Formats: sequence, C-alpha cells, structure tokens
Amino acid sequence: MPVSIKIVHVNRFEKSGYIINAPTQLLDEAQLGYYEGEGVVSMTPSGEPFNMGNRTITPYWIEYDYKNEQSGFVFEKNFRYFFTKYEFKAYLTSDNLFILDVKKKIANAFLKELSKETHRGQKLFSFSQVPVDFSSIIAKSGNISGLWSKVNRSNLTTQAFFGDNVIEDDEVKIIIESNETSFVQFSLEIQDQQYKLGITASGNIVLYSGSTDLSPENTPEMNREIFNLKKINLVLFMYDNLLT
Repeated sequence: MPVSIKIVHVNRFEKSGYIINAPTQLLDEAQLGYYEGEGVVSMTPSGEPFNMGNRTITPYWIEYDYKNEQSGFVFEKNFRYFFTKYEFKAYLTSDNLFILDVKKKIANAFLKELSKETHRGQKLFSFSQVPVDFSSIIAKSGNISGLWSKVNRSNLTTQAFFGDNVIEDDEVKIIIESNETSFVQFSLEIQDQQYKLGITASGNIVLYSGSTDLSPENTPEMNREIFNLKKINLVLFMYDNLLT
C-alpha cells in the first residue's frame, strides 16, 4: 500500500507544540458514551531531537480530529458533522521543513487548522508549499513511468499516461511544457536500492510498497522506528536532489 508524506516550508512555528479544544464525553441512559464539542488538534514534541546528515530533526506526535461534513442521526440526536481521529508523526527540521507522515487530505486539513491559530494578533504557525518543478524533476530522475495531468474536457478533469517511454509521447511533451502536470511516478536508485516514488504538484511524496524496505505491513513493531527514519531520510533525499 502506498505511503503518502507531505513536506512544506515553515515560515513560523511554535516549537513547544499546541493543543486546541477538548470534547466533552457524555453518557446516555444506557451508559453508552459519546462526545460533543469541537475536535481536538494536538501536536506535542515526541522524543529527543536527532541528527540526519547536516540537519537536526525534532519529532512530534499529532492527534487530529478530522471534520467530516456529513449529517445524520445517532443517540436520538441530529448531527451536521462528525470527526474521524487520526494519529501520526511529524518532523521539524533545522532548515525549516515540516514533514507530515499522513495522507494528503489529512495533512492539508491539519496544516490549515494550525495556520488559524494566533496569539496577540500574531500567527503561531505559518507554512508555504514547496515549489514543484516537474520539468526539473523529470530531467533529474529520468526513469518516469507515469504522469497525470489536468485536463478541461466534459466529465474529465484528470488524464493519466503510463509506460517506460511515457515522456517521449508527443501529448505528454505538450503537457509538460504547458505546466499542466499534476503528478509524476518514477524509479530512483539510492545506495543500490531501487525505489518506486511519486510527487504531486502540491508537494506530497508517495512511497510505493513495491520498494522492498518501505512496506509497513511487513515491518515488525520493534523495527517501526527504523522504518519511519528510512521514510524521512528518503523524503529529505528527494527534497535535496529533486525539489531544490
């Protein structure tokens, strides 16, 4: 199963972490518990900072209640939305990168929530997208096996192209030149290990489980931290070599 990781630039960051809201637990007549209130947004330092190359990396633990805008009826009450709880790790680097180990939709929503918080009129958190130049990525990586593009056709907003020589296709060349690319998929060899990877226009990096040491389902719990460090190391390698 692919792993999606978000990377953004940090403009402002409250390093001590932040906790927003705490829902109230209620019991109905059958003593069944449910929660009312707004969702929790919690980010706290998790473990000691560590070095990776020339960077110092500070890990954080995130607990985030993602708001689903969907109405319904439960416990004899109507509701207009509900929350889905996500827990994941994030990493702040000494050169002002923030890496979120969670899928794109949740990462974007979490960053949006953090960016709302202020103190005495000053933002506590501010982030900006990592610029993605697909022409440069394609030239540097070489082994492009898939490309997605934005299109403006009836009932179609995205078009995908696959194949070992996909970038030689005339239509694909036009798409690249017109900056309509939204995602590229490619292979990269790092220290004699072959990886299947992808990058989106919004700065999400996709690590495919076909890469032998990037398969969480095959990773024993005792080695999960090593697995996490491999992911972060790979993301930073891609940032240094493909995104800058």
